Amino acid sequence: NDQEATLATVSFTAPDRSAQGSVKFGAAGSQTAEQALSAYITDTLKARAPDARVIAQRKNLDGSAEADVEFTSAEMGGRVRGLVRVFIQPGGFYFAALFSARDDQFDPPTAKTFVEGLSIGK
Repeated sequence: NDQEATLATVSFTAPDRSAQGSVKFGAAGSQTAEQALSAYITDTLKARAPDARVIAQRKNLDGSAEADVEFTSAEMGGRVRGLVRVFIQPGGFYFAALFSARDDQFDPPTAKTFVEGLSIGK
């Protein structure tokens, strides 16, 4: 299927393993940003980190939805905090950006800059 071939996930981890970012494109169908965010958390984040939990969730003025999350990351060696933001794309796709860092190194402005910066190219 040509649509499935265009779906992708890209992840990267800081050399010291203190922070990680990922971007995922997926099929959204007729879902809203909030529904796509819930599906991303359940199907992607909790598949990787079953203990993931949402701390706060909100809808943004640009129509995207985002959530503050916490989970355990084997790759980063313990508990991490993160910010995930989901945008709905034309054609029934979603774009999810996740920035996460160890609890003691999580910086909300850095996380916000990461996920908002990706929205410029949406």
